[in-house]
Amino acid sequence: MVLYTQIRALTEKTLKIIITRHFVSTLYSALVLPIILSVYLGIGQKFTQPNDKFGIGSPSDIISLESALSKSAGGRDTVVFVNSGHTGGNIEHVIGSVSDIVEGAGKHATIIKDESDLGYNCQSTIRGTSNCFGAVVFYSSPDEGHGGFWNYTLRADGGLGNSFQTDKDDNDAQIYALPLQRAVDSAIAGLESGSAFPKTTQQYPYTELTEDERQAEVRRKYQSSFIKYLSVAFIMGLIGVCYHMPGFIATEREKGISQLIDAMMPTSKGWHRQFARLISHHNAFTITYMPGWIVASVVTRVTIWTNTSFGIMIIFFILSGIAITSMSLLGASFFKKAQLSGVVTAVIWIVLGIVAQVIPHPNTGTVAVLSLLFTPCNFVYFVIYIARFEQDGKATNLIHAPSSATSSLPGIVHWIFFIIQMVVYPFIAAFIEQTLHGVSTGTRSSTSLTDPASGVVEAVRIDNMTKIYKPSLLRKFFSFVSPPRPEVVAVDNLTLTAKKGEILALLGANGSGKSTTLDVIAGISDFTRGNISVDTSGGLGFAPQQNVLWDELTVEEHIRLFSRIKNPRRKTPETEIATLIDAIGLRSKAKAWSKTLSGGQKRKLQLGMMLIGGSSVCCVDEVSSGIDPLSRRKIWDILLKERGSRTIIMTTHFLDEADLLADNIAILSKGTLRAEGSSAQLKDTFGSGYRIHLLDPRSLDAVPDFEGVTKKIATNNVTYVASSSDQAAKVIRALETAGIPYRSSGPTIEDVFLHLAEEVHGDGLQQKSDMVHEKVTKLASEVPTISDSLPLLSGRQIGMIQQTGVLIRKRFTVFKTNWLPYAAAFLVPIIAAAVIQILIRNDDAVGCSPTQRSSHSSNNDFFKLLDTAHLVGGPSSQFGGSSLEGLFKPILPKQTTSSTKRDASTTSLGNVTVDLVSSLSSFEDFVENNRRTVTPAGLWLGDSNSSPMLAFKADNFSMYSAVIGQSFLNTILANTTIVTEYKEFDYPVAPSTGRGLQLVVYFAVACSIFPGLFGLYPNTERLRNIRSLQYSSGVRTLPVWAAHLLFDFGIILLPMIFAAMIFVVSSDSWYHGGYLFPIFIFYGLTTIIISYFISLIAASPMATYALTSVVQGLGFAIYLIAYLFILTYSPAANTGRDVLIAHWVIAIVFPTGSLIRTLMVGQNIFSTTCDNDQLQANPAALVAYGGPLLYLILQSIFWFTIVVWVESGAGRYTPEKAKASPEIDDPEIAEELLRVDGAEGQSDGLRIAHLTKAFGKNTAVDNVSFGVKHGEVFALLGPNGAGKSTTISLIRGDIAPSRNGGDVFIENISITKRRAAARANLGVCPQFDAIDNMTVSEHLCHYSHLRGISNVDHQVPAVIRAVGLEAYSDVMAHTLSGGNKRKLSLGIALTGNPPVILLDEPSSGLDAAAKRIMWRTLETIVPGRSILLTTHSMEEADALANRAGIMARRMLALGSTEKLRHRFGDTLHVHLVSKTAPHSSAAEMEALRVWVLNNFSGATVEQETYHGQMRFSMPSSAVPMLVGSSNTTESARGRLLIMLEEQKDYLGVAHYSVSPTTLNEVFLSIVGKHDVQEEGYNRVEERTASQEKRPWWKSKTLWAF
Repeated sequence: MVLYTQIRALTEKTLKIIITRHFVSTLYSALVLPIILSVYLGIGQKFTQPNDKFGIGSPSDIISLESALSKSAGGRDTVVFVNSGHTGGNIEHVIGSVSDIVEGAGKHATIIKDESDLGYNCQSTIRGTSNCFGAVVFYSSPDEGHGGFWNYTLRADGGLGNSFQTDKDDNDAQIYALPLQRAVDSAIAGLESGSAFPKTTQQYPYTELTEDERQAEVRRKYQSSFIKYLSVAFIMGLIGVCYHMPGFIATEREKGISQLIDAMMPTSKGWHRQFARLISHHNAFTITYMPGWIVASVVTRVTIWTNTSFGIMIIFFILSGIAITSMSLLGASFFKKAQLSGVVTAVIWIVLGIVAQVIPHPNTGTVAVLSLLFTPCNFVYFVIYIARFEQDGKATNLIHAPSSATSSLPGIVHWIFFIIQMVVYPFIAAFIEQTLHGVSTGTRSSTSLTDPASGVVEAVRIDNMTKIYKPSLLRKFFSFVSPPRPEVVAVDNLTLTAKKGEILALLGANGSGKSTTLDVIAGISDFTRGNISVDTSGGLGFAPQQNVLWDELTVEEHIRLFSRIKNPRRKTPETEIATLIDAIGLRSKAKAWSKTLSGGQKRKLQLGMMLIGGSSVCCVDEVSSGIDPLSRRKIWDILLKERGSRTIIMTTHFLDEADLLADNIAILSKGTLRAEGSSAQLKDTFGSGYRIHLLDPRSLDAVPDFEGVTKKIATNNVTYVASSSDQAAKVIRALETAGIPYRSSGPTIEDVFLHLAEEVHGDGLQQKSDMVHEKVTKLASEVPTISDSLPLLSGRQIGMIQQTGVLIRKRFTVFKTNWLPYAAAFLVPIIAAAVIQILIRNDDAVGCSPTQRSSHSSNNDFFKLLDTAHLVGGPSSQFGGSSLEGLFKPILPKQTTSSTKRDASTTSLGNVTVDLVSSLSSFEDFVENNRRTVTPAGLWLGDSNSSPMLAFKADNFSMYSAVIGQSFLNTILANTTIVTEYKEFDYPVAPSTGRGLQLVVYFAVACSIFPGLFGLYPNTERLRNIRSLQYSSGVRTLPVWAAHLLFDFGIILLPMIFAAMIFVVSSDSWYHGGYLFPIFIFYGLTTIIISYFISLIAASPMATYALTSVVQGLGFAIYLIAYLFILTYSPAANTGRDVLIAHWVIAIVFPTGSLIRTLMVGQNIFSTTCDNDQLQANPAALVAYGGPLLYLILQSIFWFTIVVWVESGAGRYTPEKAKASPEIDDPEIAEELLRVDGAEGQSDGLRIAHLTKAFGKNTAVDNVSFGVKHGEVFALLGPNGAGKSTTISLIRGDIAPSRNGGDVFIENISITKRRAAARANLGVCPQFDAIDNMTVSEHLCHYSHLRGISNVDHQVPAVIRAVGLEAYSDVMAHTLSGGNKRKLSLGIALTGNPPVILLDEPSSGLDAAAKRIMWRTLETIVPGRSILLTTHSMEEADALANRAGIMARRMLALGSTEKLRHRFGDTLHVHLVSKTAPHSSAAEMEALRVWVLNNFSGATVEQETYHGQMRFSMPSSAVPMLVGSSNTTESARGRLLIMLEEQKDYLGVAHYSVSPTTLNEVFLSIVGKHDVQEEGYNRVEERTASQEKRPWWKSKTLWAF
């Protein structure tokens, strides 16, 4: 029941996400796709069949030519007569008679001599339509030409006669053939005096099959399509789940959701976690997609497989759908990243289906093996199985295979295979997932832990645990390719305990083993040896380092889901969920999707998921990583509330965080435990002691000595170093008594960490006790010269041509390691041209005369129909006799028998058998009953009660049947031999057109492939902020893109020349082939620039390539479709004009259009190069090669201008008007404003004056002013959303201030007016390392050249030494550790010795050890420079800055760090540890609390005390005065130290620490004073309003797949 509840909860979660949150996309793939596909395949049988209606038509008169001309469609208004040079005789007379009829009907009659000239008068489109109703080509008459009889050919459009509907009388044969033929024959008959040619003749069509027979035949023939090639198409109906499910599962795995669920799901068996997770996915997707499968099966049964039962169809689709879902679960198990999972899985499944389809004549063994192993193969083979039954007109039999099958495997076996696959695939998926991705349940034991000696309950006990990461067996197997990484001992013999209710902090550098230890405790990782016991009786919660959330679930839904997973036996009351949401401060966001939350809110939600369900043991990896101090404090409050009720094990990179939160701290280094204890205990044991600095030693007559205390005397400084608190108290008491001013500092957790972490010492950082205590801010107040330790050369601003050269040099450097895309781009056009030229190498140039540009139609079908004729005739009395035989003798071959008449009911006309009937009714009955035999017509000659009648077969060749039948009939009726042939007009397609079109298609597609490759690097450069860093180094926009273009154009120039050369040299079919060279070259140039533009907007390099290829391919498709559409449907007279209009419109957007036009002109496809019947005289004309070439030149200029404008346009003032906020009444801010605006501010290295920036209605920066002097570090602080990042971007010149929004001056140069010159004085260490594909030295060499360094060979080693990267100078930068990457970023900022440096989160992402190494490096660069520091780490600002400004849109407070502490946080923080800890009694702790409250008024004691520890804070004024002491914070701290030391034994305190107010408390005090809200809480209304205004087409629900 427990497992069922957890599976149900996870299934409902998945259903909610894929159905309710992505309704439209899921509807597409789960319901619309299978239904549309089944409907399409169902009606697809009609697509290849004409719109026919079979049966027997009703007799009606053959309409007159006048009526036929009036009914003609498509602009057919001309009848052409070809006299073949016969004038002055009967042919001319007949032509004249029929011409009068045509002209009398208001149409055009045209007479020509030569049949070859028909192409000029009746020019056809490729659809087989022209402006001609028809043509009559006369060859002879009894007194003209050869043969001595009438001989003519009817010609008409090739598009006529493709369909026939017997229930209508306006079919093509009845309009365009019979009336014109009858008019000609009537005119011929009229030449004989006394002719009895009837005035009317009736006709009716008939077909060999009935309509029902035709429909059944179509279905039967359609089954062969499934047998041969179309069965695999049905997989497309199921492919939605193959794409959707792997992507969904891989996304959860990539985000860490799978591991999170495994960690927090309590189960009786370890494998239950993975089972529940995978089965829930399977269930959810099966439920979602099953309705579509069922509907598709019903549609298929109704439209395609009408003989098979509904039950078989429905069960088949359900079984195959579930099986392919299981197989998709298997496919998902191979992917750790979601990007390609769905596409690759879907493609592989389709390929497997294609394999099954294309294997010729598979035997039983082949079918059985493939069907058992792969669901797509099983699916395809069962579709073929059904199709074979349906082909025979039978219902599908599951027991016996169809007789025509190559495999004897019965259908029921296929179903059994589906069932096996449904069960087996998930097990294989689970095994592969665990093997490849380490999704494991761990080997920890769950038990209740109690120390029997002390009675203290332990929540976690680790005994001699070791974790070794070893290369996988697969990696070892491929060791011959590259050696596997060596084994890594992540944790070595660790023994550690966590007591119930305490907060245990694991500290250490990256790689020290703390995260591995936490993962092992959480159960998402195994360990090599040892033992771990965790008391999970109250549940376990886990909060990973990166927030792991479902974007589409709300806060409340996350909490409720994990309550059901973690506590499946009891439904969590709604009040409990509501209480927890209130506790984590997300009540206002309870209904908000997680993706709309700020970073701090997401972290709170992560903690809520950890806490829900009563988790007694909670593991938190990096408690507050990446969030601002305000949000961090809220996170601390949440954890502190849970202290005592839960055991919390946490890791952190912030030492002050561990100091504040942890009851116990364990310091790990290189996998081993170096120390463990409370914060105060560690400080006492491993700290660097107490320091007392005399503030004015020169005023003293003598500096006292103290026994056991070291005295250090410098020029202007005297420091006492005491190793213990009692010695420090002794010194302080003496100084207080003597009234000597001093400043004291005690041991810090930082001292402890630096002392114990070997990683710090390994990087060369000395174990100096005063390393960090002597702050950088004390270095110098005036501008010093650069010291000998940092011999940096100053740069100069270089010109744009020089910048272009430097950037081209960088492209060559990057090319060494990034050559593959360019090699592909180089080879694609050459290979494509070399292969494609085979199509046309033997072709000659196509001319423009009708005969040269047309394909002559054959008339084989006409004569084949004539040779197989079998007629019915009547009345029988009118057939027979030698006269009738004489009439047909010139027409039909002689019969082989000796007699013309066989019996009374049959006769012969030449070799044609004629069945005779005597009455009209028997004639009609005979035709109906013998419709399969009577071909192509039946002839009724008429009698006294009826008119002559023609019955003609209309199945496939109605135009031919009608003409042959009427030729026979009219020959008899006119009593003269009339030989009539029917032939279609020639198609306007040269014989080489097909090959030419293939050339156009293949080469255009190939040329759509390579342009996107040139957008990859510019996009990478943008996304990695490399280009932004170059701009900040003084580079202008034009040189950047000119360098890109020159380098990339140099790569594509040769292949495009080679491609043109291959085409021109290999074939004589090209029209002025030399023009291919410039057009190919400019096509390459233009498409490269377009790829640059797309790189500016695409979200990834792959997206850049895909979008560029899609744009090129879309242009190709649109152009070709439009071209063929116009040729097909445009009136012949307007075709040339319409084609040109389409070209000018499409090609102005898509360069591919110009390329296609060029190839079509070159090959004269569809007479593109023709000017009437002549080739274009001027190949450079706009309608020839000139238009494409002009377009490409203009497009290259236009797009390059757009790219440069888009990149550089952001530097101008923008029109937004900022909304002013209330003035801040602060004397320090007012004083700074006067200083910045005055003469003194002119000497600042960096000066920000009245800076304002608005985005729409939101003012991000509001009238901010401050200056940074030379030799000063200014920390710009603020919560997320306060405008810090915007301010940095404004200083860098990446964005412009709002209109009248102030300015930024770098060395007194305006960033808005002289951006490049200002940037030349600016060095930037960005928040995210802008690392290129170069080595460390190559990076510094590149930026040295950009900075105009005169001696680069001197500069680069100097910078490398300055930042401590000597050992990595030739290492690829992207392989460096996080700390070394930050050093490289700092080195780039120092290159050129800029006087102003921006440090944007310089230690972001670094562990505690690496941070301090970075700080040490930063200390050396301060002299002579103005440094602006932004950071979320208050301890970093404390360590580096001498002044700080705290902003939230406006500057809230500003001043030196010491003044800010004094003004906003004059508080002391005390941490006491009892001698009896951790077994202290409640009475002991209560006595300690009473003493604190009685002795220090205003003291605030934390309400709960755990394991013998107590924390309290108090104003410094609450410390009792001593005789001679001063009322200062430093004095108060010293006096408190004395009191605690004197009362140490009385209170039973073993360890204590006293800390002054930190910059963190100052920050919180200031933002609290101004009611600054945490990010995400103060814009609810704005966000809600914006969501309400979002148009429907921007809805993410619509487009989210």
